[in-house]
Amino acid sequence: MGLPTLADLERLAVPAAAVPIALSLVASVLPVAAIWLKKLWSTRLNVGDPLVESRVVEALKQRERNRVIAKWFGIMNGLLIFSQFVIGGLLASSFVQETVPAKVVGSFGLLVLFATLLHKHYRPDLVARGAQRRALALQLVIHRAENDLYALKAKATNPKPLLQIREDVTAGINAAIASEFDEREGETTLIPEKPSI
Repeated sequence: MGLPTLADLERLAVPAAAVPIALSLVASVLPVAAIWLKKLWSTRLNVGDPLVESRVVEALKQRERNRVIAKWFGIMNGLLIFSQFVIGGLLASSFVQETVPAKVVGSFGLLVLFATLLHKHYRPDLVARGAQRRALALQLVIHRAENDLYALKAKATNPKPLLQIREDVTAGINAAIASEFDEREGETTLIPEKPSI
């Protein structure tokens, strides 16, 4: 039972090398498993909740997502327009071209060119406007669903059944998703003025 031989070390090297790989696999699976368990747990907790069953909660999340998209793409659009027109306008003046070093003028020229290319390729103005329209359309869907759920809860005469409310909300969510898909694919530029629900 002396010192390990080279063959003994080679036999141990394969399992030792597998340990970091196994740990990385477990580490990559854990977040997915945690998200899945969280979704499973949250759906089990909310069974019977009319807001969840009618998909109003999902519509609220979609509305908030579109508001965030509109906000950030609006900011991006403003910055790109500023760099295109204000910095580009300054670079066009002979005063700046004569007083500022050529390397600085060239750098700002590249910045204006880059901003123009980004603006033309991504069209943040159209994305922001489309996201604003989707958020407003989803707000209409949410208001209608909340009114229908209130009528159901208050036991009004002839209220919509929960299944019909869910189908209406689903149609509104699907319309918003479809318009975003069409916008990204370039088939249409914006969501129609009046959502169909």
